[in-house]
Amino acid sequence: FDMMARLGGDEFTIVIPSMETPEEASTVANRIIDSLSSPFVIDQHELFVHASIGITVYPTDADSVDGLIQSADIAMYSAKEKGKNNFQYYLASMNDQINSRRILEQKLHRAIENSEFVIYYQPQVCLRSQKIYGVEALIRWIDPDEGLIPPDKFIPLAEDSGLIVDIGQWVMQEACQQTKLWHEKGHDDLHIS
Repeated sequence: FDMMARLGGDEFTIVIPSMETPEEASTVANRIIDSLSSPFVIDQHELFVHASIGITVYPTDADSVDGLIQSADIAMYSAKEKGKNNFQYYLASMNDQINSRRILEQKLHRAIENSEFVIYYQPQVCLRSQKIYGVEALIRWIDPDEGLIPPDKFIPLAEDSGLIVDIGQWVMQEACQQTKLWHEKGHDDLHIS
């Protein structure tokens, strides 16, 4: 590498000005991923590291340092979504995906503040007795603009952004209050998962 720098946290930038074709970056990305695939042993503890790599090319993807870093960051998040130990070249279409994700994250913040979540309780039935012995609490988000947003769309975003903690606390509080109401009405053997 001609230059490697830590941007912050666990993010690094590598500059390779001598590549003849943009495709050569994939060779470098694969070498980095391979070199990190073996565990690191520190104080007799094995630590596993995974890499998500975003690749951007000057001047095709951006013509400034800030633009290149932003494009590489967008590509890196796309690589993360594909799973561990991946790399992704920047594509202009990724901007739309990132903007959609940012908008959804802003809405998710608002949803927490405005209590836009509901819990559906799915009964768990004993096959022998045909009696309900418990319920599973399933969170749903009802956005005022878009309507029902499925959990597979907002839960991964909540996990990535750290909002899952607030959402989890809300679900626990609501589910416990509902359990108490059911117990007070004589269903004291009912449990929630």
